[in-house]
Amino acid sequence: MRSSPRVTRPLVAMLFGALISLLWTIPAAAHATVVATNPESGAVVEEAPDTITVEFSEPVTVVAAETLILAPNGTSAHDGEPTVDGSVLTYRLNENAPNGTYLVSYRVISDDGHPIPGGFTFSIGSPSAAPQLAANLDGDAFVAGALVVNRFAGYVGLALALGSVLMLVFAGIDRRRAIARLTIAGLSLVAATAVIGLYLQVPYQAGTGMFEVTGDDVGAVLASPFGGAYLVRLLIVLTALPLLRLGVTGATGRSSRFALAALAVALLGTWPFTGHALTSPVPAWSIVADVVHLGAGSLWIGGLVVLVAHLVRRDRTIEAAAFLPVWSRWATWLIIALAVAGVGHALLQAGNPLDWPETPYGRLLLVKLALFALVLASAAIARRLVARLGGAAADPGGTVDTEAVAGPDAPGRRIAPTVTAVRRLIVVELVIAAAVLATTAFLVRAVPGEVGPQPQAPQYFSTELTAEAYTLQFELDPGMLGENALHLYLFTPDGEPLAPLEWEVSMSNKAAGVAPVGIGVALLAPNHVSADVVLPSAGEWLFEFKIRTGEFDRETVSATVTVE
Repeated sequence: MRSSPRVTRPLVAMLFGALISLLWTIPAAAHATVVATNPESGAVVEEAPDTITVEFSEPVTVVAAETLILAPNGTSAHDGEPTVDGSVLTYRLNENAPNGTYLVSYRVISDDGHPIPGGFTFSIGSPSAAPQLAANLDGDAFVAGALVVNRFAGYVGLALALGSVLMLVFAGIDRRRAIARLTIAGLSLVAATAVIGLYLQVPYQAGTGMFEVTGDDVGAVLASPFGGAYLVRLLIVLTALPLLRLGVTGATGRSSRFALAALAVALLGTWPFTGHALTSPVPAWSIVADVVHLGAGSLWIGGLVVLVAHLVRRDRTIEAAAFLPVWSRWATWLIIALAVAGVGHALLQAGNPLDWPETPYGRLLLVKLALFALVLASAAIARRLVARLGGAAADPGGTVDTEAVAGPDAPGRRIAPTVTAVRRLIVVELVIAAAVLATTAFLVRAVPGEVGPQPQAPQYFSTELTAEAYTLQFELDPGMLGENALHLYLFTPDGEPLAPLEWEVSMSNKAAGVAPVGIGVALLAPNHVSADVVLPSAGEWLFEFKIRTGEFDRETVSATVTVE
């Protein structure tokens, strides 16, 4: 029975209204963030601590190879492997640790399978030049790109599998073997991307190149929720293949249809465990929303592929005209489910929509919404065209009544142009839907709700400036927009601490019209001063240091810090 717009539209409005009112004030979720460190970042302690701790906002696992402490001379300074107890990462410092500045580096994995790199410095006794980390904590760019491509291919496979099963079992289209081949292609693609995704996750988590993984890295992925979800996905694909024979022969009874539906839900359920749902403020709701959103989208897109490939064609005009009104009703409810679940999930992950333009994740969401709006516009036009096929008919189960379509109320010469126009619109929908899937693949790898501070890899600016009478070590932590900690360490040309008579520090940005602004520094040690500075805008900031080391010895050095 066709749904009445008088019932459907108010219902949809109520669902959206209730959803937005419930979720509007929920804060944005994110990956694990640093809650506290001990010692604090930039702190100077008198005695070497036995342990150093980093507390995160959620439980994490540690990538030991890239979680370490570097001594002032750049050598390893931690005793044994760092350990994690829930959300607290603990290092043991070597005995008899010398005075100076230490770099604490970490790479941990959040519950959603995303690596979180970062680090901070602290000093024992008196600060020194900070050691530099040689490793690239951001990971391999090729691996990150391959993960996005693989994720997109997985979505395509899921859509082909679920959409073709829907049409195979419930649509009554007679091209069963051809549709079954689409299903097998989709399931094969899902299985292939699961295997490839499992492997790619290993260097992604470890932060290594494609072929630089170890057995421990592989074991860590297989033991994670991410690895478990991918293994279950492979098992479901193997279980579903025998049931396809029933779909091909048309022998799908109530029990086999239930089995197929259960397998479809189970297959969809593996996706939230490899994405952001586990780190949502309400994980259970996010998992359900993910399943509904992905399931509705897959059934819709996969159904469109079957229509274009096997039904909405010149040689099947009458059958297409009979089934299109049935599909239009199905698509309406799929789109409603897709939109409601998608909006709910977006609000949970990214928070207030007014903040979305300020974050990469939010901007991707806005792109996805814009593409979805284009799809809806195309679908609305197609729905009007389908309504013109007034002679098309189908029973409640979807069985095609070709006699009604071929009757005098819908002669072939009137139906054919309309069916052709619908086919073109479906192709347009599929092209835009592919862009939506691509955007979704990027979304899964983006950090949600990145409005507040997020853990960063050590990106602080550090350089050594030389003059005739001294060497100056200049550090700016984190070397990014906003608040920064400035540290200056003065040494003789031979590397001995040097106490100057006067420090004069300024910063400017010519391109931004910022004239040199003096910076007041605080003396922390005879050769070490610090200050809190704010970099209000991106660009190249020039820092100048005029240091008087003797009554008539005053030299100026400078450094440019590029802020993005």
